[in-house]
Amino acid sequence: MRRPSILDVVRAVTVVAPRHPQVITWWYRPVSPFRLQGEPGTPAEPAPAVEVVVMLRDGRATNWDAVASELSGHLAGAAVRVRAHRGAEAEGHLVRVLSAPSGAS
Repeated sequence: MRRPSILDVVRAVTVVAPRHPQVITWWYRPVSPFRLQGEPGTPAEPAPAVEVVVMLRDGRATNWDAVASELSGHLAGAAVRVRAHRGAEAEGHLVRVLSAPSGAS
């Protein structure tokens, strides 16, 4: 199975985001090496899960597994992991994919 590219992730987030107004920002955490094109995984080593990091509106909650499942459905069934942004803690390299417009609720 082909590993999703960053462009695949951007498309999936763009489709899924409107159903999750509690999320104000979506990031993608690329695996090394950073790629623009998907590449086939090797049979001995499964592709790592696509990691999506989100920032929620204050006081809001979300079902991480449901969001991951929706994204996976738009990424040809690739494994997806969704988690909350950790703020100032060490995050590694994140690529901002989408932010909610100012004033959106």
